[in-house]
Amino acid sequence: MRASLDRSLWYFLCAGGLCFFLPGIIAYVAAGYGLLNYKSWARILAIILAILNLILFPVGTAIGIYTLWVMFNGETKALFKAGS
Repeated sequence: MRASLDRSLWYFLCAGGLCFFLPGIIAYVAAGYGLLNYKSWARILAIILAILNLILFPVGTAIGIYTLWVMFNGETKALFKAGS
């Protein structure tokens, strides 16, 4: 009885974690795909995701700052404007 309860709880937690993290994973994959293809919407999505990363101290903060620095660079703006 206890083993089936533990297994059921494990399945519930895994399904809940997947439902919680899946939208974020899809957003990062979409941003990566768009950035590789120089889509202007991907630059905006990357900026939004970078801002959300700033609260994940210390690694997320560093990655978020670097992403914002790159996405607001003049050359990057021109590159994505030309790629649209």
